[in-house]
Amino acid sequence: VTRSVARPEGVRLAERVLAVGGDDLPGPLRAAVVQLGGVIREQCPATGVLTQGGRVTAVQTAAETFLADAVVLATGAWSALGLAGLAAAPQIRPIRGQMLLFKLAPGVLDTILYRNGLYLIPRRDGHVLVGSTLEDAGFDKSTDGATRQRLHAEAAELLPALAAMQPVRHWAGLRPGSPDNIPVIDRHPDFGNVFVNTGHYRYGVTLAPASAELLVDLMEAKPPALDPAPYCWQAALERTW
Repeated sequence: VTRSVARPEGVRLAERVLAVGGDDLPGPLRAAVVQLGGVIREQCPATGVLTQGGRVTAVQTAAETFLADAVVLATGAWSALGLAGLAAAPQIRPIRGQMLLFKLAPGVLDTILYRNGLYLIPRRDGHVLVGSTLEDAGFDKSTDGATRQRLHAEAAELLPALAAMQPVRHWAGLRPGSPDNIPVIDRHPDFGNVFVNTGHYRYGVTLAPASAELLVDLMEAKPPALDPAPYCWQAALERTW
């Protein structure tokens, strides 16, 4: 990054290089995995595992059984289902977040706005993302009109141009909620070749590179790139909602 890019105006000009919207990530990431020899199976839910001698030897799905040298549990808001049956497991649960999307002319908003938990994030094409709620509603991804109106009103207080506009999209997603927003990145206590990487709450994309680096270090028994203590299994058990 040059000095000219590091200045605020330079960062905006180089945004395409320095940042990418969350909606744009899956495609390039998928392509990178495939290029490295990975295989992605979609609509293929795991139904069980085969174990032997304190290890998971295979993962079963409705279509076929996959043999495994190592298994990573990184199933987001659904991670508690994979940890079911343990006497003590980290407290991961789904937290619903409702969001709105508006379409403005490009350049109307060129910086992120934030106040009291509400954020407005502009995109290069003029779209503005407004979010988000924090709702303990289980796996219910439905939206409601009252929340839509509240988010719209609060967003318009930050950016009056939104007051006369209607959102082009209103949806909800599920975050892997964890106490204190601290993820669990560690070896499974019952199976030596199973690793857990979950509970990132609102910061999954932000923390993904460092989380993956730490996870790989643990899997390959290398000196970790960062202190793993805050993210270990035992530390997660000590945190409560």
